[in-house]
Amino acid sequence: MIVKKDQAFKYPESHSISNAQQTSKMNDSRLKTTLAELAQPGQLLLLVMVVLSALAVVFSSYQSRQLFHELQTLQREVGSLQLEWRQLLVEEGAFSTHIRVESTAAAELGMQAPSADNTIAVREH
Repeated sequence: MIVKKDQAFKYPESHSISNAQQTSKMNDSRLKTTLAELAQPGQLLLLVMVVLSALAVVFSSYQSRQLFHELQTLQREVGSLQLEWRQLLVEEGAFSTHIRVESTAAAELGMQAPSADNTIAVREH
């Protein structure tokens, strides 16, 4: 049989298969092959381990971000507490001077420093 360039070879009607059907059958056979390959115990175990590893990385990243946020919060709190501590030390220094104690004792409690006549020296033997 001689076929010209313009003419396409045609199968008889009983043997015709559309391109979509051929592609579908090819994809089905590839899928069955892939599933059969994954069904092997070693490869299936490897797939499970890869998925678990990926989930561990996601969890680890999430936990790392949470801990970093908590660290920053605590560092800000440390800074504010150190500032408050310095202010309290300055305040303590101001309140603990002898002049301040003597003036507060005289003004609020009516106390006064003893005179030389009211002072007795005690010696230890």
